[in-house]
Amino acid sequence: MGVRSTLRHLVPRSIRGRLLVGLVGLVVTVMLVGGVVMWVALDDYLIWRRDDQLIAYRDRAASIAIVPGDRTIGQRQIAALAPRDSTLVILDRSGDVLVAQNLTNDEIASVATASGRTEPTTVALPTRDLRVIGVDTPNLSVGDGDATVAAGSLVLGLDLTEDRELTRHFRLVGLAVVLVATATVALGTALVVRTGLRPLQTMTDSAAAIAAGSTDERLPTTGASKEAEVLAATVNRAFDERAAAEAALRDFIADAAHELRTPLTVINGWADLAMQSGLDDTDSAELAVERISAEATRMRMLVDELLLLARLDARQPLDKLPVDVTAIAEEVCTDAAIVAPDHEISVTAADHIVVTGDDLRLRQVFRNLVGNAVQHTPPGTHVGVAVSDGDPVVIRVIDDGPGLTDDQRAHVFDRFHRAGRAEGGSGLGLAVVDAIVRAHGGSVSVTSGERTEFMVRLSRFGSRDSEIG
Repeated sequence: MGVRSTLRHLVPRSIRGRLLVGLVGLVVTVMLVGGVVMWVALDDYLIWRRDDQLIAYRDRAASIAIVPGDRTIGQRQIAALAPRDSTLVILDRSGDVLVAQNLTNDEIASVATASGRTEPTTVALPTRDLRVIGVDTPNLSVGDGDATVAAGSLVLGLDLTEDRELTRHFRLVGLAVVLVATATVALGTALVVRTGLRPLQTMTDSAAAIAAGSTDERLPTTGASKEAEVLAATVNRAFDERAAAEAALRDFIADAAHELRTPLTVINGWADLAMQSGLDDTDSAELAVERISAEATRMRMLVDELLLLARLDARQPLDKLPVDVTAIAEEVCTDAAIVAPDHEISVTAADHIVVTGDDLRLRQVFRNLVGNAVQHTPPGTHVGVAVSDGDPVVIRVIDDGPGLTDDQRAHVFDRFHRAGRAEGGSGLGLAVVDAIVRAHGGSVSVTSGERTEFMVRLSRFGSRDSEIG
């Protein structure tokens, strides 16, 4: 955890820093890996070249030292066994050194141990490395005249000092190239990243201005890259929706406060009058209680409707049960006929048309639509409710009263909007209808001309689209 925490703190948090570190790290890693591969390849090549040269020297020495029958060579012929740039050790059959060429006393013993190596191998000496190979010489003797000694083997070697210097120089040059390339890539990447992220910096400044309260500020969408354009357009849409939501909320609060102020003012007025003993007879006191009760009821209904809209906006789940809308339509129209006997109210529906939904809320849809038609039309107006079976189920509430203008029809489902056919009500009834229907996954619309028709579409029970959203 300690290492992870340390690494987490070392990694920059900004996009610019992460891009810079990531790109520079990637380039450095690639260059280092490439340098190591080239260094290993160069070292292998140099060793291969020395081995090829050493084998050629061995074959030459063997052609001189290994011949049929016995052969004796003197000091002058020893030089022919090994070129000047090579080392040579000749050992007798007991392993003692007879001849050593181009070697110091400290190096002879180490090289002599490689006498049995028939393949090239490296011998590490205190000051240098040698690439050596052994050659058996069972029929060779070394000496002049009668002073000859039988040789058992010889060892040829090549100095690797130049090769080691070359590889060391290559490493130093490669490291210098990596350092210079890292600095160049870092500067270039910083410039490119800074230029590429300039639109984001501009967006950040605009977003900061918006956060500070500038409602008219928006992210720039010109002169930037395609990705920045898409990001700016998306964020601007979010800001627009937020601004619209805030404006709607302010209007909603203002309208709700205005609607609640009226009943509160009436209640407060009658209460003040009673407290000041302005009601000195029974009839006046009963009237005050009646008015206070009526306004309290109106205020309670308004608060209930506001709470319902808030729950629907919060997408609180509704019941998903089979609901007989034919039965609901008949019950609501029967109640309306009693409440408004001066209107002609009728129902046209097949038996037992069932939808998926919340019984209580769907009853509220019927009550609000029928109540709206009754409230905003003059006596004698015909109000008809028709339920058509199918998928979706279509519910129509039609009245032949005064129609709606185009402007009224466009805002008829807005909260606290009154259609204008008659005053009264809170202006939330049709907004509640719209919210409930949409919560059921349905739709509601209105047309108006010689007659006004509200049309509700709901999914039939058991259909594929019957899930409530």
